[in-house]
Amino acid sequence: MMTNDGSNGKISTISVRTEDTDETADIDKAIMATGFGKFNVLLFLAALPVAWAGIFDTTTTAFMIASAECDLRLTYFRKGVLAAFPFLVIAFLISPLSLNVNVFNKRYTAWQIYLLICSIVPILGLVTASTLPQSPKYLVNIGKTDEALKLLRTMYSMNKKKPANTFPIKALLVWENTPLSRHSLFKANSEKIRLAYYNTKLLFSSPYLRAVTFLNFLQFGSMLGFNTMRLWVPHLFIILNNFDDERWTKDRAPTMREMLDRRMSVPAKDYLNCPDFDSICLTWKINAVIYQNSAIIALSAVTFSFLVGNITTSKFRRKAIMLIAFLISVISSFGMNWAQSPLYMLTFAAAIIVTTRITGNIVTALNIDIIPIPLRILV
Repeated sequence: MMTNDGSNGKISTISVRTEDTDETADIDKAIMATGFGKFNVLLFLAALPVAWAGIFDTTTTAFMIASAECDLRLTYFRKGVLAAFPFLVIAFLISPLSLNVNVFNKRYTAWQIYLLICSIVPILGLVTASTLPQSPKYLVNIGKTDEALKLLRTMYSMNKKKPANTFPIKALLVWENTPLSRHSLFKANSEKIRLAYYNTKLLFSSPYLRAVTFLNFLQFGSMLGFNTMRLWVPHLFIILNNFDDERWTKDRAPTMREMLDRRMSVPAKDYLNCPDFDSICLTWKINAVIYQNSAIIALSAVTFSFLVGNITTSKFRRKAIMLIAFLISVISSFGMNWAQSPLYMLTFAAAIIVTTRITGNIVTALNIDIIPIPLRILV
């Protein structure tokens, strides 16, 4: 045993087993000794629904806006707000309505069933998250070293397919903190607040202010382009697929901007002479090609992001690729407005989403090179 009777009271004891130092290790070395195998794969599979829950929550509205347009009386402004704040606006629109919930007699529309199906993933994430074990590091930090060692043995047994008692680490080297008095606890918390204030002040000082401002600007632009297109592209293609082909002439093909006009759509044929046309709710026909286009865009984003991540190994490559990606997204944004072929429209939309996703990833990587570790949590 080694004790430290210093006045700071932060570290008091190092607990080690002196009779067999070869079987003693810190938590990092013990985790490495468990290896990689079945436990890690199961942990990854259990964490997937948790990670997917956020994507499903923010993306479902992009596919149900067209179907729920008449039920929720959605204008273009309300559609934008609904895409930006999914659950808040749904509650705002539905709560004032007099809905009589009847499981057997209630008529459920397609968009309601769609939302119900999409809620399965968050529920599954909740179930799988409840089965996840505690982190060994967390157990060590709260003083439950025996439970941490037991969990490490289980990990070792599942990964190595060996008995748990053959785990080479028999004891964990742990730094134990002495109990703090009320005065010491107040002093420690005050020190944390002071340090957080100092880091915040340092972040906005002259050495970092310019870099942080520029990084935030780039991150905002990347997220704005990516999320705007990701949430609106499905609805845009639904409107495009309802375009009235009779208005298509060989002499002058309509642009995408003209094809998005409600008056040019097939559902609007019977209402063109109505004086209050703008307030009429149009029922859009949803084709399977909408989901095919969305799948193509999503697959392109994942594939190109993975490929670019493998080549952005230097600061120069990151900056060069980020500049090229921003230029492509800007050019594609202008080109998409005047595209006259569905294939070109899909290509431009995919280019915008892919490039803005890539730039967002690169900005995150640049954050590691520019911002010091203590300040990254504040950026």
